[in-house]
Amino acid sequence: MTHSIISESFIFLSMILCGMTSGVLYAFLYGLRRVVKKKFFALLSDVIFAAATLAMLFFTLEKTCGGNIRFYQIAGFIAGFCIVELFFTLITQRRRS
Repeated sequence: MTHSIISESFIFLSMILCGMTSGVLYAFLYGLRRVVKKKFFALLSDVIFAAATLAMLFFTLEKTCGGNIRFYQIAGFIAGFCIVELFFTLITQRRRS
């Protein structure tokens, strides 16, 4: 199956958005883990994060490109996740200063 540059750009941007959504979920669960200091909750939040991230990833891959996985899709997902993590890191550093 061949893709045009436009469709590959759409797939890449979709994967960035998916990674950003995963990053927001991670930040939310991380914040909850700092409030609820139970080992069981830490395990539960890890399982929720892994299941939700995998579900989002596979759903996005299926809807955008029929399930074909390419390197730029994984790179887009990782880039989106890193963007959100950098954003939240900058926010928390400013609050400490």
